[in-house]
Amino acid sequence: MAAFQGDDATAENKALAASFKKLQQTADYNSSFLELESGMADAICMDIGVANYQLNSRGDGFRMLEERVSSEKYGIGFKLGNKTLRNQVQETLLTMKADGTFDAIAQKWGLSDSVCLSADDSYMDKEESSDKPVLPGQKKDGIDWGFMLSELAAGMGKTLLVFFLTLLFSLPLGLLLTFMRMSRFKLLQWIARIYISIMRGTPLMLQLIVVCFAPYYVFGMSLNEGYRFAAVIIGFSINYAAYFAEIYRAGIQSIPVGQREAASILGYSRVQTFGRIIFPQMVKNVLPPVTNEVITLVKDTSLASVLTYLEMFTIAKQIAATYSNLIPLFVAGVFYYVFNFVVAVVMARIEQRLSYYK
Repeated sequence: MAAFQGDDATAENKALAASFKKLQQTADYNSSFLELESGMADAICMDIGVANYQLNSRGDGFRMLEERVSSEKYGIGFKLGNKTLRNQVQETLLTMKADGTFDAIAQKWGLSDSVCLSADDSYMDKEESSDKPVLPGQKKDGIDWGFMLSELAAGMGKTLLVFFLTLLFSLPLGLLLTFMRMSRFKLLQWIARIYISIMRGTPLMLQLIVVCFAPYYVFGMSLNEGYRFAAVIIGFSINYAAYFAEIYRAGIQSIPVGQREAASILGYSRVQTFGRIIFPQMVKNVLPPVTNEVITLVKDTSLASVLTYLEMFTIAKQIAATYSNLIPLFVAGVFYYVFNFVVAVVMARIEQRLSYYK
């Protein structure tokens, strides 16, 4: 991202970035290639050494352009003042450079054109400078709070969108699964059991990846960038529906069977019995465990980053990494706590309203 939008980005790179429909940073290199192969991305940019390795591993399905976006030098960091270890490492590297070991390693991994090791060791006698560049969103004395909060607020909006849409779809889907799980038909029972077992027995992160890329790798469907958000909502919804289904089932089974028998004697149909007698009591009984799941959902939204969906926590991590400061992560934690506190208060009020027998 810095090569296209950073302070050191060339005018050509900035113009190129402006021509893109969307420029986005992925979580890792493998995710980048998955998105490229499935059609969710048109092109990817990465370190040439990693690109060479990936191309050699994946066959002839990809092509690398001859143009280079940028070039940079890498260094090894040491604790400030630890010159002894710094000099020992530098001398070892220079020895490897002199006897050809360093170049041989670079050639083995296809990195010969990326070697930037210099034999000039005059810097060893230089004092470390305390001057640091000021990055966008950063002040001389720390982070620009206005910039940080605006970025986190934008991420919070995306987090809330995932949260509410997940509840909108997972709550009724969980009820449908409950009906299947308690059905008289064995086939429906086993379908629901297997589904719930898989959803609760595998990581949510893995489920998100499968939902996102299975249409391409299993069915050969061409995907686009817009499918990423849909995959996030589908993945969260089908996962949480399994948990809600078991909570609903426990709530229904906690109601004495005598109430069903009494309703039958009074002439109620099965639908009327469920809608007027069973369901209202079930809702009241399951509110505490549902509240726990809802609070967990607020925190689990951070897993959407695996599909390069930039919700609040991912943005906080990026800001923290950019400015080498943990404050954005703590601020994100406050956001999560406040929102979870609001959720808990609202659910407690609903639970209190339904405690009519008191």
